[in-house]
Amino acid sequence: LKLFSNNHNCSGILLISCCYLFIDEEDSSQGGFPMSKFLQRTGPHMLSLQLKEQACHNAEVYLDRLLRQLNSGEELSQHWRSIADIFVSKRDPKYLEKCFRFKKRTNSEDIVSFINKNLCRHGLEPLSRDEVSLALEMSKSDDWEKWVYYFVYTVKLFLGVLGESLIINDRLLYLREQGFSAFCKAIFPPKESPRNLAIISTKTID
Repeated sequence: LKLFSNNHNCSGILLISCCYLFIDEEDSSQGGFPMSKFLQRTGPHMLSLQLKEQACHNAEVYLDRLLRQLNSGEELSQHWRSIADIFVSKRDPKYLEKCFRFKKRTNSEDIVSFINKNLCRHGLEPLSRDEVSLALEMSKSDDWEKWVYYFVYTVKLFLGVLGESLIINDRLLYLREQGFSAFCKAIFPPKESPRNLAIISTKTID
């Protein structure tokens, strides 16, 4: 967008954004976040690394998987992930500021193995004896308790949609502040790819 703005020979751009977790928020003058003067004037705006990473995911595909699991009666796949989140955040207070990638659950492992595998991956201490008991108890919780864990994780994931909206609208504001025409359009169904939103902008060349 900076190149497009400064290039007097370029009359249009179609930009499909990706990999928001690499956005530089330390120096917005280099095209990070925020880009628009409007957001820069309204105070410091910092997006956590987790929020930027979640903004890259497809909410529609996630919702389809959730409905399929509910209709089939199978175990909700994110139940264990939401339990693991509790133990990770306990060990790392800056967990939400990081991009903590979990290894997938396998059919042969139990909840303790799943959590310890991911704690070990990031150099964190494994579960203590008391935490092992707690994790086992949480994994065998009643249905309503499972829904609490699942709801918290789902809300966190869907906040990524808001994060992407904020990033895209900031970029649209930046382009319009330069006097260019700019809008956002979905160019294909989101289930084909989460990267389906295109920023389209045109300007008049003298």
